[in-house]
Amino acid sequence: MLPDHVKTYRPQILLLSGNPPTRSDFVDLAHLITKNTGLLICGHIVTTPISVRAQNALLHDGNLYLINRNMKAFFNLIQDSSFSQGVRSLMQATGIGKLRPNIVMLGFKRDWLNSDRKDVIEYFKVIQ
Repeated sequence: MLPDHVKTYRPQILLLSGNPPTRSDFVDLAHLITKNTGLLICGHIVTTPISVRAQNALLHDGNLYLINRNMKAFFNLIQDSSFSQGVRSLMQATGIGKLRPNIVMLGFKRDWLNSDRKDVIEYFKVIQ
């Protein structure tokens, strides 16, 4: 493995995309940044209780989407009680050694006025 240097830098992105087929433009942007040389991990946080069968179906659909688009990427699903705790768990559980993400991409919240205060606080906790 090469030591860290400006010339050998590889973007390794943890993309908080949700279900990849529903945010395809966001996934495409992250894929363009990695340019097949870095690592792309799409993360989906589920805050409501779902069955193991539903989790497996979501994982299968997300991975199948990435395979059909010829993207060298992974899809990870975390179930947690809150969005910010789920993101924290996803950050801690993702990657091995030098293959740990060095960039976290988060979508911009557009419904500031229509969302309740709890959702806005959760969004800021993720950024923090």
